[in-house]
Amino acid sequence: MISHYCIMLFLLLLLPHGFADQISFYISLDGDDTWSGQFPEPQEHDGPFATIDRAQQAVRELKQNDGLNKPVFIYFRGGDYNLDKKILFLPRDSGTKDAPVTYCAFKDEHVVLSGGQKITGWRLLRDNRWVCDIPAILESGWKFRSLFVNGERRFRARTPNEGFYRVKDPMEERNWDLHHYRYTFEFYPGDLISQWSNVSDIEIVVLHFWSDAHCPIKEIDPNTLTVTLSTPAWRRFTQDHTNEGARYFVDNVYEEMDSPGEWYLDSSQGKLYYLSCPDEDMQTADVVAPRLDQLIIVEGNSMRQEFVEYITLDGLTLSHNDWDLPPGDAGDFQGAITVPGAIQIDGSRHFAITNCTIQHIGTYGIDIGLGCRDILIQKNTIADAGGGGILINGAAAGENELQKTRHISILDNVLKQLGRIYFSAVGIYSMHVSESRYAHNKISDLYYTGISIGREWGYRPNASYQNIVEYNLVENAGQRMLSDMGGIYNLGISPGTVIRNNLVKSIYTFGYGGWGIYTDEGSSALLIENNIVYDTKSAGFHQHFGKNNIVRNNIFADGKIAQIMRSRDEDHLSFEFKRNIVYWHEGELLDKTWRGDTTNFNFQNNLYYRTDDQPIQFMKASIEKWQQSGQDTSSIFADPQFVDPARADYNLESDSPAFAIGFTPIDMTAIGPRSWPEEVEEIYYFSNADSSDQPAMFYHSGSEHAKPLLVGLHTWSSDYRQESSAPYAKWCKLKDWVFIHPNFRGPNNSPQATGSDLVVQDILSAAEYARQQANIDTSRIYLIGVSGGGYTALQVAGKAPDLWAAVSAWVPITDLAQWYSESFVHQNAYADMLLSACGGGPGESEAIDAEYYNRSPRYFLQRARHIPIDINAGIYDGHTGSVPVSHALRAFNELAEEDDKISDTQIDFFVDNMTVPPALARDIYDPYYGQKNVLFRRVSNRSRLTIFDGGHEIIPNAALHWLEKQQKP
Repeated sequence: MISHYCIMLFLLLLLPHGFADQISFYISLDGDDTWSGQFPEPQEHDGPFATIDRAQQAVRELKQNDGLNKPVFIYFRGGDYNLDKKILFLPRDSGTKDAPVTYCAFKDEHVVLSGGQKITGWRLLRDNRWVCDIPAILESGWKFRSLFVNGERRFRARTPNEGFYRVKDPMEERNWDLHHYRYTFEFYPGDLISQWSNVSDIEIVVLHFWSDAHCPIKEIDPNTLTVTLSTPAWRRFTQDHTNEGARYFVDNVYEEMDSPGEWYLDSSQGKLYYLSCPDEDMQTADVVAPRLDQLIIVEGNSMRQEFVEYITLDGLTLSHNDWDLPPGDAGDFQGAITVPGAIQIDGSRHFAITNCTIQHIGTYGIDIGLGCRDILIQKNTIADAGGGGILINGAAAGENELQKTRHISILDNVLKQLGRIYFSAVGIYSMHVSESRYAHNKISDLYYTGISIGREWGYRPNASYQNIVEYNLVENAGQRMLSDMGGIYNLGISPGTVIRNNLVKSIYTFGYGGWGIYTDEGSSALLIENNIVYDTKSAGFHQHFGKNNIVRNNIFADGKIAQIMRSRDEDHLSFEFKRNIVYWHEGELLDKTWRGDTTNFNFQNNLYYRTDDQPIQFMKASIEKWQQSGQDTSSIFADPQFVDPARADYNLESDSPAFAIGFTPIDMTAIGPRSWPEEVEEIYYFSNADSSDQPAMFYHSGSEHAKPLLVGLHTWSSDYRQESSAPYAKWCKLKDWVFIHPNFRGPNNSPQATGSDLVVQDILSAAEYARQQANIDTSRIYLIGVSGGGYTALQVAGKAPDLWAAVSAWVPITDLAQWYSESFVHQNAYADMLLSACGGGPGESEAIDAEYYNRSPRYFLQRARHIPIDINAGIYDGHTGSVPVSHALRAFNELAEEDDKISDTQIDFFVDNMTVPPALARDIYDPYYGQKNVLFRRVSNRSRLTIFDGGHEIIPNAALHWLEKQQKP
């Protein structure tokens, strides 16, 4: 991903430090630490630095000599930097609020900071078995758990290759406590072999309850079939809360290296063995083993109030670290909390990690510790991690205030392929942290909980409060490896914490407890709303015990055992369950413990529907009996009319009975990272405008049936890469539509752009490209845009109306001459952009006036009166935004019948008073506008005008639902 900082400073990159508004230093593989670091390329006697140490020293020298008076940027030139030690940031490396320090990639060059070592010198033994000597193993005791071949993780030789062994006799006493240290257990004949080489190098990995214990072997006794461990497991050797023996496998066994891709490290001989895959030649393969246990350490001291501040890492790739459990630690604490991060941050304020990739690591990706505040982790990818994604931990309630951690923002990250070594690691684990926001992240492919909040069992004081968990996608968690977990999990009293607008799906455990949203012991004072949870093993929602939680306006679908669970009866209100949709086809509706009445749990105004024709029952009680107890007295038992639940499209049809209970639709396009889905490609297509190749973003699922096409348009000052259009692509991915997002000559600041004939032809050619690539339903080709995209949508509709089944234009500009005058008065940049696009200002010449005329959709819209056009504007636009609402109103007038037009006096009232004229005021309800109330709506011919309670913005959910209903006759 291109660094946002680097894009903004593109024009300054070739200038020496001290120029303009920043100071620049450069680091290169071709650099020299005796040089000044002020040039990106080697000069005759000067050039970039060779190391980050020297760049840090340069920043310190600036602070000592003149103080930091400008932002400082340290640019890495492209290449792989092999670190011989951890990168350390101390308080003396800090920037300031006005002069922050940023370490980033130069332009869009690929920079890798690696803590690994290349492994070479491979010799073929036989049958794809290779060996190489690693002297450092004998010289320094170097060991590693991770190995990467050609950029892919390879795993140590294990047995069994598939599945697990079982502890034979897990207990001497049947009433062991859950926590019990034990060094021995019995095994079944043939499972463990005393003749295995280097038994002390072999590790048993026990999977039980919600943890995995990594226990090195001390001795195997073949006579008693007993194994003795050098490190005990913390929990008893049972499969969860049963008397059945726990599952385990045996790791790093030379004799069991029998599957391609397995390897074995012989620490006694300093040799590495590998069984290659069929397409691998180890003499040419890129083989990397980690040397460093962590890659970056940010070391402030909050107790002394010595902070590392105002530093950003941007656009870097960090790879190859490893970490071994210390003696006596089996690693079986909940959430693998003893596993650190590849990046460790302590005692820091205003530290940011943005647009980075952290991959091929043996630990958590990022660990934010004591005394950290105002930390931003945004738009990063953490993948292929031995531990989890992001671990955050502050001081507990009652501990020193200086070590409290708060104001952490974890936004728009992709966290995937986690827990590759430590299975119980969590996607985002927030312990003793308050007033933080975890939003728009995608968390997938892990073996334990997706997002975990809180760290106090029961009703003890909790330092976790006022946290917001919203718009996250959590999927494919658990994978039947461990037990007792949730897609989103809370532990303890959490006043002010909100869990909303998340999508949680495919949550499966090995044993008990695969829940979508799980409020565990003492979880209290939470608001859980607007979430979609489906395809869970145990239930969509489970409350163990807690107080006064609110669960409202959620969709819980297709739990396998049950839909809603409650574990413990208590003499207070556990939770309110209101305005939810519960939809399922197997299992029970309720499970576990439901004694009590509406003072203990209160269900009202819900919609229930079971698709398998079985009667709906509440713990074996009929609907009538349940309602007699005071529960669900106003609820509905009917099909909610989801658009396509088989394809996980939980949008509601417009006549859904769910609206009768006050259910508010959940915008599925807003969930997950606010960036292009990874399935969207950057392509080039042939434009008939001038026979040029033009760029676009493009999505096609590959399915062969005829499907709609959505053409999305970028805003006035942006281009085809703008990520604010990502909701359009998400919608198309959900609906299996085709999507294209063309450039149409970039920002509207040139004659080639800004509604020109080139623009129109570019957009038509983009649609034609999509038709060539996919089977398009030509009766359903749609155009959508906001701001400059709304303007262009109307321009294209007016000049080429016949292609479109419907057009949705939000806060559009319709008359460029009028907008120039408005922008000139407000002294914003748009007036200058119009001067560049049209060759001058209105009235300067007939030729310039003709440009304004030909580029203004207002004068061509009547040609499009036969197609559906949806025009939307926020009532405050032009006051808090850039386009007065009059533009939308006058565009509608060009399309409307004479009797439906809005008068000039009424238009002036809209603009001047930011409200609807009293004579036009009506009560209007449109659920797809969410919190933005519809203030005014009028329909004429095939066009619709909507004025809503908002500003210069689009509501994708409303726009796309309207488009979906339109089709050519």
